[in-house]
Amino acid sequence: MKINEILTERKYDPSSEKKLTKAQVARNKLMSKLPKYATFKGPNAANWDKESNLEAQAMDAAGKSPEEIWAATGNWKYNGFWTQEIFGGNRATFKDGPHDGTLGSQLDYEELYKAYPAMRNYQYNRDSEQSDSSGDFQTLMTRPTADNPSGQTGEINVSKFNKPSRKMKVTGHEGQHAVSDREGWPGGGSPHSPRTKALANKLGVTPYEAYRMHSDEILANVVLNRWDMTDAERKAIMPDASGTSHIITRDPDAIRVTSPANGGKPYGSFSKITPNMHKKGRDNWDVFPKPGAAEPDVPGTIYGRDANSKRYDGKKDGDVVWPLKKTK
Repeated sequence: MKINEILTERKYDPSSEKKLTKAQVARNKLMSKLPKYATFKGPNAANWDKESNLEAQAMDAAGKSPEEIWAATGNWKYNGFWTQEIFGGNRATFKDGPHDGTLGSQLDYEELYKAYPAMRNYQYNRDSEQSDSSGDFQTLMTRPTADNPSGQTGEINVSKFNKPSRKMKVTGHEGQHAVSDREGWPGGGSPHSPRTKALANKLGVTPYEAYRMHSDEILANVVLNRWDMTDAERKAIMPDASGTSHIITRDPDAIRVTSPANGGKPYGSFSKITPNMHKKGRDNWDVFPKPGAAEPDVPGTIYGRDANSKRYDGKKDGDVVWPLKKTK
């Protein structure tokens, strides 16, 4: 699937220290060592936090806002299903050696494999020949094993035509599709498919806009938007899935149709189009102080501001200082 809005990786540049405050320099040093990935797991994950999810469900039933639930439990309800974010641990990096084989042999992402051990053995090629998209994910089946009783597996391909700095983020995008597939969540799409083009015509938008409305494309793009966040930022800022007017998903009540051209087997599925009701959260977040604001001189902190921060720090608005946790 194509990814047009890729964020550039932030790297620590020692030469920039002269222009930064002590707090900003301390933050940048730590940022260079922090995780460079973000993935949302579901109840099928081996390390799903059931206790926090039960608390989240209780808060949801009591009418608490999604932001309050995220702040208290780290659970986020997206498009009707509960998620938790994978973060912490080692930074996701490519391993040396051949660029095709298994995900585990090429990608150092232990936090993902703790959640989904079977994904370590997914087929993975970060130098694929495809030129019509940045990458793709396909579901496959194999012989059941102890780590993968269902036999469900998959294949992630990343085009060799991507810039080296982009390949990791394409991997993250397609990796979210792989996780969603294991959870049985609604899938993504392609701007080139006849179905997407038909939906675009129905909605009066371009095929690319319709593609971005697919439920799992929205989620995979949330992953990219959170890619370079620190652990403290992830905990403070609720995921934002408000970027589209509608969400395209499967209609569980639809009757699939058959076609003689398809051997009489059902093909495709009817799509369900619903308004995107996800609210935009902390859109005024900034990790650096506003002009003229007092600067914290405590190393290892993040200085930020948020016009909506009253839900997080108990204050009416404005300037907050978040502790920046070091990672091993």
